[in-house]
Amino acid sequence: MLEPRLQTRKAEADFRTIFAPRWDGGALSPSEEPISQRAAWAIVNAYLLFRMAGQKGDLAEAERWFFGGHNLPSLVAYVDAQPALNALERLSFDEDLLELLPYVLEVHGPGSRMSIMRDPTTRSARDAKRENGVFYTPADVAEYQVADALTGHGKDIHCLDPSCGNGVYLVAMLRIAAQRAEKRFDRFAFTIRSLYGFDISALAVECCAFVLLHHCMPKIAPWSAWHAIRLNLAATDSLRFKAVAGETGTYSAAAKTRSRLRRQLIEGGHVERVEEKLPTDTGRKSSLFDEDGLPPLGAAFPETEAGFEVLAGNPPYAAIGHRDDRDVLEQEYASLKSGNGTADLYPPFIESMWRLTKPGNSSATLVVPLSIAFQQSAQFTACRQAMNAHGGRWRFAFFDRQPHALFGEDVKTRNAILFRTELPEEPPRDTTAQIETGPLKKWTSRTRDKLFASVSFTQLHGVSIIDGIPKLCGGEQSQAFTILSARTDTLRSLCERTRTCRPQEATLASEHLRVFVASTAYNFLNVFHRITVEGRHPLSENTVHCLQFASDDHAEMAFAILSSRLTYWLWHVEGDGFHVGGGFIQNLPFGRHSFKADQAEELRRCGRQMWEALQGHRIVSINKGKQTVAYRPLALEKERDAIDELLIDAAKIPKRFKQTLKSFVIDAVVVDDTDARRSHLKSLFDTQEGESS
Repeated sequence: MLEPRLQTRKAEADFRTIFAPRWDGGALSPSEEPISQRAAWAIVNAYLLFRMAGQKGDLAEAERWFFGGHNLPSLVAYVDAQPALNALERLSFDEDLLELLPYVLEVHGPGSRMSIMRDPTTRSARDAKRENGVFYTPADVAEYQVADALTGHGKDIHCLDPSCGNGVYLVAMLRIAAQRAEKRFDRFAFTIRSLYGFDISALAVECCAFVLLHHCMPKIAPWSAWHAIRLNLAATDSLRFKAVAGETGTYSAAAKTRSRLRRQLIEGGHVERVEEKLPTDTGRKSSLFDEDGLPPLGAAFPETEAGFEVLAGNPPYAAIGHRDDRDVLEQEYASLKSGNGTADLYPPFIESMWRLTKPGNSSATLVVPLSIAFQQSAQFTACRQAMNAHGGRWRFAFFDRQPHALFGEDVKTRNAILFRTELPEEPPRDTTAQIETGPLKKWTSRTRDKLFASVSFTQLHGVSIIDGIPKLCGGEQSQAFTILSARTDTLRSLCERTRTCRPQEATLASEHLRVFVASTAYNFLNVFHRITVEGRHPLSENTVHCLQFASDDHAEMAFAILSSRLTYWLWHVEGDGFHVGGGFIQNLPFGRHSFKADQAEELRRCGRQMWEALQGHRIVSINKGKQTVAYRPLALEKERDAIDELLIDAAKIPKRFKQTLKSFVIDAVVVDDTDARRSHLKSLFDTQEGESS
């Protein structure tokens, strides 16, 4: 409604006069949206601020109120305001709108899996979000992260969101700081003193300043207050800065200039734009990025050149794609040195957790995809190696996508929340880090409010995270995993060959028994020998793993191992809780030389008994005209007890771990035993009949 009338040079010039940042240390290379679009959003944002402040009037009156008496050009004068005003008046200007503001101002518009089901025209917005890796963070996630990160720090701190978007994390920082304040808390003073953000979108940064102003409105001209906040928000890529060295003084003159501007704005004054030529390693210059290499952090925010005490955010989940500065970034970031053009963008942000924070006195937290824990590509291995080598104390919390997902049902992702602290009593930078990890959490809508309080961490001993971050709960699991990780004999030694095939191959005869494992799982691993197919529906085309053996004895041993609770637990610990990889199967820490003769014979017998018992737990499901055959072992407690006892004994794990495994499986399947809607899942552990559907 508003943007077309703002597509003139005069309107663009007026927008810059009103909203260009009051301090500029050099060209920061933002990804600028059309100025007409930014101007239209500015008109809307000023009106929302006006109405939420208890004022009433039209767009022109809102604009004059926002200017606060300063002589500034009007953007509303360019547009036909009435249609936009009619649309905006349908809103309820209340606390609910305040809570939703970061999301209401979403640049891409509504677009999610569920919105497309309701309205297919929102697909383009969803596609844009996915291309740019945009997943907006629920407030409870941000507040959980921020509450942890702020712990142990005083009032005089600098906090950064390295990809701030519309300000969800910065608002969370403000809220948590206000809740913890012992005396009268000045929200505006804390915001302009402590809250900083980077984002490549100039529009997002401008909207972020408005969102923060909603939460800390002082009794001065709103325009002056907006610019005081805008001083701490930079429209640039936070990856394009050198790692901090903890030193100060290089940018002291620029810091004083910014302090003077901030004081003038706090007093409600009008401030003209100031441009400075800042020092870098090669002397003073007009642009930060016109040399090989990256500028120091102080070139963007001079007062933070020693690093931030707190960093929190949710980085983009997307491929890094083509970048002109890729060669420079590869020199700076361990996770980009592999030169992989399809590399993910979020691992370099993980490195920012120490690159942009103050050595010896900082906390950082990011929410990222679960792949940081299990991906085996060179990029992720290098990232985990760098995490391990740069000191501090790491804690990892992991979240499944079923029954419910961390980002809600619109965005079905599996996630990890990373916490890193580097306080005086913890390993210093450039030494080996201390590692604590948690289990893969599952929850329902009924237990969401208790989810974060239930997260616990277990310290790892003698286990490297370079090849993956295990998902563990408690000392018994940690001890068992440490023991299993040290074993060198693997299931590969039992197999003659491993490969993938179509399920149809499992219907064919073979010289020796083969073992098949479905390539996905949830409540159990689907393990089977030869199958028969009934009915008119063909088998699914989804591939399965096929393990071939030189003898039936080896096949029966492998079948028992793969059917155990211990293997199901280890799959959760090492994987993503859904995909079953060939590498996981081959590297299971039990092989040809893992058992004494009597143990091996007993394991073979258990394998035969398990397959025989599973015939009563055969499940046939039909999906899109194709059938899938599965064998569910949950009710076979006696058979699985016998197998787990053999594996635990062979590995010299304490015998009590069998009960830990039983409890783990029940918890993983049932999730919430107080929810009547999930009571049927409890019955899976005693059902004695197969099913078909």
